[in-house]
Amino acid sequence: IARSFGAKVIDFAWADSFAAARNESLRHATGRWILWLDADERLDTANRARLEQLLSRLGSENVGYLMRQSSQLEHGPQAVTHVDQVRLFPNHPGLRWQYRVHEQILPGLRSLGADVQPTDIGITHVGFADPRTQGPKVERNLRLLRLELQERPNDTFILYNLGAVAITQNRVDESLGYFERCLALSTPGDHMLAKVHSLIARGYQQQDRQPEALAACRRGRQQFPEDPELLFLEAVLLHQRKDLAGAERALREILRLPKRVSFAGSDSGLYSYRPRLFLTQILREQNRYADAEATLSE
Repeated sequence: IARSFGAKVIDFAWADSFAAARNESLRHATGRWILWLDADERLDTANRARLEQLLSRLGSENVGYLMRQSSQLEHGPQAVTHVDQVRLFPNHPGLRWQYRVHEQILPGLRSLGADVQPTDIGITHVGFADPRTQGPKVERNLRLLRLELQERPNDTFILYNLGAVAITQNRVDESLGYFERCLALSTPGDHMLAKVHSLIARGYQQQDRQPEALAACRRGRQQFPEDPELLFLEAVLLHQRKDLAGAERALREILRLPKRVSFAGSDSGLYSYRPRLFLTQILREQNRYADAEATLSE
């Protein structure tokens, strides 16, 4: 199909590494800038126009441009996960992708001293919409992560991703081991740290260990006091303890937060309907119906 539209197609033998495949494409690229999109991603008309505007003003700046990928999940039309990714970057001979799976260009850009700037461009990802396709993908990713762990046993990004797979497969003790090791080896600049704290809390919550879950939330918030996932989970845990005032404070804090870049991914509802609906429920439980109505109408 690509050739029928005049594209140049390059074959590459699979080497158990998405980074290797992407780096082969970089080796053949001749333009000044690299834009990457996967086959299960889409740009609608409005975002194509925004992309054209950005491309028209590019120069020789040392910048990686972020675009927000929105993944529709199988749970329904409101189940969307956002992640901010560097999608446009200079074609530099020293810049290459890293990691066999969940491959990253950001570490390479940072090593070159590049700036990273957000854009208003959104990309729709449809690859998660069909749950029937997820099992083989997860098993493939797990195999590649384990291969990578043998090569980089102390890499926090690999430990984080192994923990994320384990917790989705309900192997909670294993996931907590990966996450705690990740925290122990981390540095302040690791961009997944807030997510690690959140997943540790969720792991304890899955095991019905509510005191440990709340302690994990608060440990995370010492470092990331305005992280919306940690705040929302803390509100859930406080609500379960009948601490309605504490839960209300956490939810109101989320509603005051500006939207921010998320390299590790976040639920799109965290900045909109989820804390607002939960806060409304808590207010109604206290018979504060006027406050609840006002919360919904804000």
